[in-house]
Parts: sequence; C-alpha cells; structure tokens
Amino acid sequence: MVVEVPKERRLPSTREIEDDIVLDRTFFQKLVKPSTTDSDWDIYLVESLWPVLAKGLAALALEVEKLHFRDDADPLVRSRFCPLAWLAQYLLRNNPSSGRIGDANVEQFSEWAELERGRREIYRRKKEIRGVFEGFCSRRQVRISAIHKVVAVLDELAWLGGELINCKYCSTPKILEAFAGKDSIDFDEFWHWFAGPATGPGGVPLKWTAFVRAQARKHHKETQEREAAATEEKEAAAVEAMRADEEREKHDFVTLNELALLARFAHLCTHLLENKEIQRILDEDYILTGMEPDDESEVVDEVPPKGAHVELICDLLEKAGFRKDPKRFCRDDIAPELAALNGYQISAPEDVRWTVICMHQWALLQRLLVCECEDGIVDSESLELVMNPEEFAILRRKVALTKDVHLRSTSEELPDLTGTGFQDEGDGSGKCLNGAFLEQAAWSVIECAALEHVPGGAPSRQGKPSMKELSDRYNINIIRLEWLLEQFGTLLPEGQDNYPDDPQVARLKVICTMIHS
Repeated sequence: MVVEVPKERRLPSTREIEDDIVLDRTFFQKLVKPSTTDSDWDIYLVESLWPVLAKGLAALALEVEKLHFRDDADPLVRSRFCPLAWLAQYLLRNNPSSGRIGDANVEQFSEWAELERGRREIYRRKKEIRGVFEGFCSRRQVRISAIHKVVAVLDELAWLGGELINCKYCSTPKILEAFAGKDSIDFDEFWHWFAGPATGPGGVPLKWTAFVRAQARKHHKETQEREAAATEEKEAAAVEAMRADEEREKHDFVTLNELALLARFAHLCTHLLENKEIQRILDEDYILTGMEPDDESEVVDEVPPKGAHVELICDLLEKAGFRKDPKRFCRDDIAPELAALNGYQISAPEDVRWTVICMHQWALLQRLLVCECEDGIVDSESLELVMNPEEFAILRRKVALTKDVHLRSTSEELPDLTGTGFQDEGDGSGKCLNGAFLEQAAWSVIECAALEHVPGGAPSRQGKPSMKELSDRYNINIIRLEWLLEQFGTLLPEGQDNYPDDPQVARLKVICTMIHS
C-alpha cells in the first residue's frame, strides 16, 4: 500500500513512511527475526500489529499534513492535536480481532506468519532430519533419485499425513529442477533446499497448521492404541478369569476323582489283606515270580502264578496307571474283549496268571518306588509300599510321567472290536487281517518290546528266551522275528513266509490299519 499525497505538499518524513510501509513479503521479513524459543513473539507481533499499525501511520501522516500545512486548518484543533492519542484511537477502531476490518493485507500477513512458523519448526527438527538423511547416505551423499524417498520418510515420521510428500515443492520434477546437473548431494545442500535460509523466504512451503494437524493425528492414533491396548487387557483378563475358573473346576474334578480313586484303593487294599496268598507275601515273606512249577518239583516260599491274588495285584497295577495286559488270562491267552466277541466265556479271577508284561510293570513300579530289588518279583517290601496311600499317590504321578509308554496306560486305547472296521476285505479266503489277529499281533509286539528290555537279554522268568537269544539261536535278525510273530504267531511257519523286502513298511501298514479302523 502506498500513501497518496500530492507531491507538492509532501514532507520528507512522509516520503520515508511511503518507502517503508509497502506491505509485501520483504517488509514482513524485515520485521521478524529468527527466534530461538518456542514462543515466536516476533511473529505474533508482526501478524497482529504491523498491518494495522502501518495503515495507522500512513493515516496519521495525512492527518498531520492536513492540520499543519493547510491554510483552512483550525488553529485551536491544531494546538490540541496529540499524534499518539489519535493513533491509539485508530488502532482501537481498526483492530483486526474485532472483525470490523476485512483487509487483504491482514490475511496475507497471517499466511506469511504461518509459513514462518512452519519453517522454524523445520529448523527445530534439524537433528531428526539429519538422521533420516544419513540413513540413505553412501559416502556422506544421497543420490538425487533417493531424495523423494527421504522426504517420504520425513513425512511419515512427522505424522504429516502426506502433506509434505504431496506438495508441489517436493515433487520429482521440482527436485530434479532444483538439483539439475548433479547426481548426488550432501546434507548441507539438501538442508538449504529443504529448510531454506535462516532469514528470508525459502524452503518447503509447509505451514504451522500442518504440524498442528500432525500433532492431532498422532494424538488420535495414540489414543486409539491405548484404547485397543485397554480392550486387549480387558479381554486377556476375562480369558484369564475363565481359565482360572476352568482350572478351579478341573482341580475340583481331579480332587473328586482322587477321592473316588482313594476310596476304591482302600476297598482294594481291604480285599488284598483278606486274600490268603497276599497274607503269605506280607507276613511270611512269600514271593510271586510267575514261574510255572514242574510236576516233580515242589515250590517253596512262592505263591501260585495264577489265581485271585494275581487278579487283585493286576487291579492294583491298573489303578496305579499301568496298562492292562489282555494276555493275563490263562484260557488260550484270549483277552476278555476277544472272548466276548467270539462267544467265549470270560475266564474267572482264579484263572488270571502273572505274565511277562505284569513282571516288567512290577519292575518299573519297584524302580519308581526306589525298592531294594527291581527284578519284577512281588515281595513284601514292594507290596507294602504300593499299598501305602501316600506312596500310591506318588506312584501314580510317576507312572504318568514315565517314558516306558509300552507299560503305562495311555488315552489311545485299542479300537472297538464290535464294529465292522476289521472285517475281511479280501476275497473271503481270510487272507486279510481281521480284528482279533491284529489285537493279538499288537500285544505280541508289546510283549516282544518288553522282552528286549530285560537286562543283558536274559530269559524271562517263565522260561521264554529273549529276542536276542532267539536271533542268535536261529541266525535271524530281530526285525524278521518280530515280523514272523506278527504275521504267523510263531517263529516257524509252515511253507514260505513271504518275508517282504521292506518289513518296516509292512509293519506300519498293519499298525495304521488298526489305528484308522
């Protein structure tokens, strides 16, 4: 804006005011100075005061000229005129905050003030910008083609939401134009282009309001994350509460089961103490070996290898967590399940005998109870320990953790044989394996595995040789012996045995068929 005063009536001071109050960007930069604080009071004063003050000074110059250099001026008014009072009244009447004046210069000053605040904010973040720039450096320089990526990272770190990367000043054509003829630049060159000089216009035209929006955007994101974290914590707390309830219910259920088991255990111990053979073991140091006595020899200090006392001890093993041996019945070695399936009458408890599996289970029991002997012979020491409720509870936990999975009970029991899963799938000639054969073959494998655990390959107490002894005796490897037992139930089949090239595959097929059925 230029004050219009006739040239013949102008004063020298009026001409100076005319030169200084041109409200352009140069005039704005003369008034502001780089601030080292966050307050930026110089920008505030220039933005709010100088546009109106400049107009007021121009109007004051015209008023003074009218009073002192015109012939028709009233001398009384001239003598009472106070320039400061007149200027103060002018500023009050034309205060921009009152909304009574709509000057384009005021709006322009506000825009320049926003740009200056944005430029100073960039200067305050120089250290962060240098760190990002050095992340793209190679020999302290960044290629021109990577400048756009540097700006993109700065936009993301400052939460500007694309206002920096999408401005025209940071577009690829403008970057190439600014650094024409150069392949790479150092940080000083980048900083001069990005932030501009310390005084005067230049650099990225990013207003202060962009940083205000960025701060609001960051705060909103952090609020969402805190709310999400709080929601996750509530959900986790709810899940933990549910798990605690489930664990408590499970604990109560286990406690009830333990109490029921202890009740059954006490009932079983009562029957054990009432049995005469068990009383001999406890009181007269008799033992249970499971060996069949010869007709001519007389067994001394040994209880019979079969009978009701064996059934009671097997029940005790089963309650301790050991696997039930279906071959403990004397009648053709047929398990109760198979006997019921084929119409046989289930053997009475008096027919239950002490098998090799039972012996190995008792040896494991002796090892877990830290007995003096671990030979699998039922004696007074091991029997008294297992009949102790505290030792029995400890034994159950140890059996559940033992690695001898072929001896302890598991959740994967043998399949139900009452269905049609094991029917003959061949041509009716019985060549395919049926359920009963698979059942007996599987238990043969288990018994063979138990035989292999005998120390030194010693024969069992029933007079059966170990697999190692059989292998040495017949010059047949152990894998083939197991295969013969699985296929024919004997080591000497009639005719050709049709031993496969890969017996492991054939064995796996049998086991998989049994499991899937």
